[in-house]
Amino acid sequence: MLISHDLIEQREREGLYNLVVRGAVTEELLQDIKGKEFKSVFLRAGNYPSLEFLCDIESDIKELVIACDQVDWESISKLSDLKGLVFDSAYKIDLDFSCFNSLRTLGFYSGKQIDDSIYNIPSLVSLTIHNWVENDCTKLEKLESLESLRLYDSRKLENLNGLEKLEKLEGVEIDGARNLTNVDAIGRLSKLKKLFFVGCKKVESFSSIANNSELLWLCLTNCNEIDNLQFVEKLVSLDTFGIKGTTIIDGRLDMLTRLPNLKTCGFINKKHYNLKMKELKKILEERWGDKINEVDDLWVAPNTYGS
Repeated sequence: MLISHDLIEQREREGLYNLVVRGAVTEELLQDIKGKEFKSVFLRAGNYPSLEFLCDIESDIKELVIACDQVDWESISKLSDLKGLVFDSAYKIDLDFSCFNSLRTLGFYSGKQIDDSIYNIPSLVSLTIHNWVENDCTKLEKLESLESLRLYDSRKLENLNGLEKLEKLEGVEIDGARNLTNVDAIGRLSKLKKLFFVGCKKVESFSSIANNSELLWLCLTNCNEIDNLQFVEKLVSLDTFGIKGTTIIDGRLDMLTRLPNLKTCGFINKKHYNLKMKELKKILEERWGDKINEVDDLWVAPNTYGS
């Protein structure tokens, strides 16, 4: 599966490889990769003045991960059929993203060092942004094919305006948006299925979520205090729900017992809550038996969104 300067290991079932380049492109490495198909290419810390060899294996590359900024950007811009592109730190990126006609997955750190063409990729389906520097999401509203959005450590984010334009969104994760106050745009995403808020302690109201009738998975982690969970009662499709580090002020959680499709739930017991986790777990086990959902970690968003 992995090819680097000193290791070659084939994944027998799929016949695919991951290529990891560390430091520089050597003649030995170029010999090793001849005749092989690649799932992913990782450019680790180093200096890469020429990456022409990538053009020779372009049709086989599913994903390119860049962990350095001393890169032959011209060669990368020729990879027009690339499906996935990830920048794993805040690098200066000298690319016009309009050249990537087939890009479906993208991850990057936002900032002035990135061309605005990155916000106008019609084929993009999944987007992960670290350190979002805007106070809303209007820059993203042209990504009409987007189904999955993750925003991490978005300290300047105040509202989610602009997301309502992304009618195909099925999964949203907002993590570390400590100045976020308004999430009303979420309620206008009719196809939303999975929603995570983490560390968003200034949100004034989550009531708009009541409009997300197709929502399957909802987690509110470290979101301080919420007046009540009345909005959850209307989420008749919900099958997974979690609250952690988040206090429900009125203490009423009994509506969770009336959600017709709820199979998995987690919350921390508090004295003023009118329902304990043990009581709800028993109700769900009696209702669903072995059909209860098994999840690796209720509080962590899954890698893939959608139903």
